[in-house]
Amino acid sequence: MAKSGATARGVEGFRPVFRWLRAIAGAHASLASVGQDTATQYTLIAEVGQETVKRRGAKTAGTSMPVVYLKVGKSYVSFHLLGLYMNPALESQISRELTKRKQGKACFNFRKEDVELTMELPDLTMKSIMALRTRGFIL
Repeated sequence: MAKSGATARGVEGFRPVFRWLRAIAGAHASLASVGQDTATQYTLIAEVGQETVKRRGAKTAGTSMPVVYLKVGKSYVSFHLLGLYMNPALESQISRELTKRKQGKACFNFRKEDVELTMELPDLTMKSIMALRTRGFIL
């Protein structure tokens, strides 16, 4: 029996979606550092700030943490914006269309490119990174 839907497409079927989201995240590489850049994962990282050290302990000082994370899965490409986590002010700015794609507190899932979100995602990505910096979670 043939598989149907996105799962049957596998990693290759999500390459255009991953490239689209990677371009959005990559445009913000000047605000962080590229931690991982493979055919199935892309991560922007930043050095942890005082607030992270305060909450997680001294062992985290001098380490880095992801601020944007993309991963190709079996059924979708996930786009994680860690600045949304525990940030109701920023979360309230998310459109209804993007909210439909939200999974958990800081993740959005995509099976295809969404031109309507091409303007919103870059802005939200920048705000997410800057919120982490402003709140002292990253340097």
